[in-house]
Amino acid sequence: MRRPSGARSDRATPGDPTSRRCRSRRPADRRPQGHRTRSSPGPRRPAASSRPATPSRACPRARSGRSRRGRAEHRHLPRVRTGSGGRATVRARRTPTDRELGTRRVRPGVPADERVTHDASLEGAVRLLLAEARARATDRMGRRPADLVTIGLDDRETLAAIEVLEAVGARTFDDAVPRPVPSPDTIRRADPGAALLADARVVLLRLPKSLAALEELSGLVRTHARPDAILLGTARTKHLSPGANGVLAADFASVSASLGRWKSRVLVAEGARPGPPARSFPLREHVGELGFDVVAHGGAFAGPRLDLGTRVLLDVLDRATVETDAVGTVLDLGCGTGVLATSIARRRPSAEIIASDRSWAASASARATVDAAGVGARVTVRQEDAAAGVPDTSVDLVLLNPPFHEGHAVEERLADRLFEAAARVLRPGGRLLTVYNSHLRHRAALERIVGRTSQLERTSKFTVTSSVRR
Repeated sequence: MRRPSGARSDRATPGDPTSRRCRSRRPADRRPQGHRTRSSPGPRRPAASSRPATPSRACPRARSGRSRRGRAEHRHLPRVRTGSGGRATVRARRTPTDRELGTRRVRPGVPADERVTHDASLEGAVRLLLAEARARATDRMGRRPADLVTIGLDDRETLAAIEVLEAVGARTFDDAVPRPVPSPDTIRRADPGAALLADARVVLLRLPKSLAALEELSGLVRTHARPDAILLGTARTKHLSPGANGVLAADFASVSASLGRWKSRVLVAEGARPGPPARSFPLREHVGELGFDVVAHGGAFAGPRLDLGTRVLLDVLDRATVETDAVGTVLDLGCGTGVLATSIARRRPSAEIIASDRSWAASASARATVDAAGVGARVTVRQEDAAAGVPDTSVDLVLLNPPFHEGHAVEERLADRLFEAAARVLRPGGRLLTVYNSHLRHRAALERIVGRTSQLERTSKFTVTSSVRR
């Protein structure tokens, strides 16, 4: 049936703005050199004068809708080029420097007093936290440095909070930052407790992954901050747990959530309940198979229990230690709650034990565990990153149960950094005993970084290896 004159066509016609299915497709004669179709047996490239106008100019609906800022950011994306044979090659564009981008990336026209909360160089969850704090907590601020507390934010984010709330200064705590660390004059670091939260009016928190860690921090705010204090916690929406509302509701009369923005949300808790929290931290439990009590703060891995990987390593610890000629100094690297350090101290009374972890919750838990087991005089607990304070070639045996999560992200590189630290502190001929999830396959990295590696034990979930320092 012939189509009436003037009727619209359902087929896409390149360059025709009246076409119903107009799309910004590459015309047939603009395909890459070497492209073959059923009707064209070989490569064909027309002369430049015969090329029609590109669809993006001929069809208004095919034009890109990117804004000026979007086009600027698009210029720094990798460029894809098509070579001979139709194969695509990626040519990376130069990354803009900090001088070109500036300290802040703010769209033109944003008022000066709102530029911090619109700073695109800050993480979206932090930008939303600052925007909610500006709207809800500005009128609560006084003129004392103790009024503002940040937990889990770095120095740059804390300085942004000071600017947004027009605070004099702030106290801050970050579990993964060993102290002492140089900080600006307006920021004072403190450990969780009265030193951090006494008389605080506004508490800004990056919500932790562990609900036990959130429970401990929420209870400390309830106990030490002012009764009219407000707690604002931020996280990516996909990382928020429904249990976080219940944890905060146990310590505060009002708990609400902000609207989602930048793929994030903010939980707001107000009206601290009177009286002490339901549970006091650190937690302490007796583990029968170990023969001593395990003490754990909320942010410590596995809590006051024996995790499965450590149990497998303990089963082979005596047999592996016999293979070491002289066990004088032992390092529990990434010690967690100190189970390995305490166990080796009880089994080897003559050995000098060092327990090291970069986390405050882990190092404080390990210190409490060794004291509870009665071996605190022979175990030195340090909060440091990758055994930074341990001298080179000073250790005979390293025990390691490496993590592979950085918050919510999987980071296998964390284990490699600890392998490098173990290789640095071990004496030539010293041993590294490692337990890890079997699917991670760390043996090749151990061979490369430390030295000759052999398998001592393998279960359905965990592998124990012994590496000899070359």
